[in-house]
Amino acid sequence: MTPSSSTANSLASTAGVVSEDAVTETSSTVVTIPYAGVESPIVYTQHGTLASAGPTITWAHSNTDAVSLAMAGDYMAGAMSGQFYNLGSALLDRFKTTGSNFSQSVTVASAGAAGGAGAIGLSGQSPQGDIKLTVQTASGVKVDIEMDSGDGTLAVSVKSSGTLSGTERSALAKLADGFHSSVMLTICGVVACRRLVQRGA
Repeated sequence: MTPSSSTANSLASTAGVVSEDAVTETSSTVVTIPYAGVESPIVYTQHGTLASAGPTITWAHSNTDAVSLAMAGDYMAGAMSGQFYNLGSALLDRFKTTGSNFSQSVTVASAGAAGGAGAIGLSGQSPQGDIKLTVQTASGVKVDIEMDSGDGTLAVSVKSSGTLSGTERSALAKLADGFHSSVMLTICGVVACRRLVQRGA
């Protein structure tokens, strides 16, 4: 029996479809399995960052000046005496060369934190406290010096109510060592901080 032309075309068409499907199915099932070596799993936080990443350090301004360098050596300290070590003297030493206002802060944020949550997350490890010094010169200019530590942030500022003369700036700079000693003794007591004060002298 000879199939009709329509039947033959139908069979040919069906055969063509089957052939194409077979090729497609065969090519799509080719799988390459890489070598299953022993590796540590990569874990991401809910914020999309690596869980194993270290803390993020953020500076408010350029950190190449002497005060920022002192802060860079202090901000990870686990005690208040370490957080403020040599910081007060560095702030007053600025008056040797300038009478301008100054502010700086450094924040340590835990990996994967969003907004301020990272800094708050480290607040349990970060000392909490603040130191303030106000000096009024003979001409009536008031100078406020502040150092603050809390919630993962170490911040400092120097603000003057007016223009300081060269003599006034020199007098303020001479207070540096005494201010450093006072800060250390206030924080941790005479006996505990004696070595720190002597080292900073």
